[in-house]
Amino acid sequence: MKKASVLELKKSSLKSLRKALRPSGPSVESIIPVIQNRIAVGYSRLEKDDYRLEIRVQRKDGPAYKQALQIKEEAHDEANIEVVRQIAIPTRLEIEDADPHPALIKRVRPLQIGLSIAHRDGAAGTLGAFVDTDDGHCILSNSHVLAQPSAAAENDPIFQPGRPDVARLNNKGQIGRLYSYDVLSRNVSNDCDSAIALLEKDESHIGNVIPAGCGSPFAGGKIVLREQIDDLLTKGREVYKIGRTTGWSVGTIDAVAVDDLIVSSGLGNLIYSDVIQIEWMDQKKPFSLPGDSGSLVFLQDGDEFVAFGLHFAGGKKEGGEGVSFTCNLALALDSHSATFL
Repeated sequence: MKKASVLELKKSSLKSLRKALRPSGPSVESIIPVIQNRIAVGYSRLEKDDYRLEIRVQRKDGPAYKQALQIKEEAHDEANIEVVRQIAIPTRLEIEDADPHPALIKRVRPLQIGLSIAHRDGAAGTLGAFVDTDDGHCILSNSHVLAQPSAAAENDPIFQPGRPDVARLNNKGQIGRLYSYDVLSRNVSNDCDSAIALLEKDESHIGNVIPAGCGSPFAGGKIVLREQIDDLLTKGREVYKIGRTTGWSVGTIDAVAVDDLIVSSGLGNLIYSDVIQIEWMDQKKPFSLPGDSGSLVFLQDGDEFVAFGLHFAGGKKEGGEGVSFTCNLALALDSHSATFL
């Protein structure tokens, strides 16, 4: 299927699915359907000029699955249906129970990507990238890591490492202050989960470079951002991240531009758009675990490492296989008027 055709099919499918499966009426307070009615739609690039519709449901019975089968038939089988039963942003308890990477939970200066960071009142996530703003250099991570959804305020202190990776926070561990963050909503679709913290003037960093000690065979490699990378996001292509819990990990692209993905969080169920799904290559070596939220996701193209995503959630397929989900990095940077360093 050509790209224009898959985009048109995705658009028409979402329109009919929202009408058929989402709650409606004056008494409805949320756009989130019951679990049997949840269906997300994106696409995948199999090779040049060959695209396929990607459909995700959370149950293999009920209205959503029946609708998915109908769409697949109308697409002449140029659609792939997968059941992802659990999709969630990790809880504080899950982060506390996770076994972290020993090198990434220490106090490390100069700062580097992959380190444990946290809001004063939150649990640890990951320092994803370094970005530039009009007011100086910042670190980039998830909003649910740096901004404690609905409980944070601009200028709140951010620490490295964060709890539970230190017994107690100390002012010497403060690396910056919350500068800008996405306000997550339960009533509209969220196209990003990102936040930045302005670094203190005396804090140094090594930039967006793959650090030594994280388990990567590419230590010292510089990560860059390109304006156009759609052609690189081919189904099955290897991608990488460095996270506070798993360190260096490898996965593969599965689906891109996924809309209407419903994710469990501390705020309740949230709906996300423009999400990229990552497959784990080895179930014994997860691509992500609790504590990895905010990790930069990137791939290798020739001699360059090219960033494209910001990890924010994980899930399990019907058979127990792990999957991970990333926001669109370009949207994150645009949200905060920031540039990738």
